[in-house]
Amino acid sequence: LIPQAHIIDRMIWAFLFVVFMFKGSKFRKLISLQNNDKK
Repeated sequence: LIPQAHIIDRMIWAFLFVVFMFKGSKFRKLISLQNNDKK
């Protein structure tokens, strides 16, 4: 395997992880907002 391919693969996983964490925090904010509306 080419070393560069391994680096690119790691970068892709890091990018996906950041996007997942960002969406997760946004999703939690939406849930907390909905819970506040119910009260």
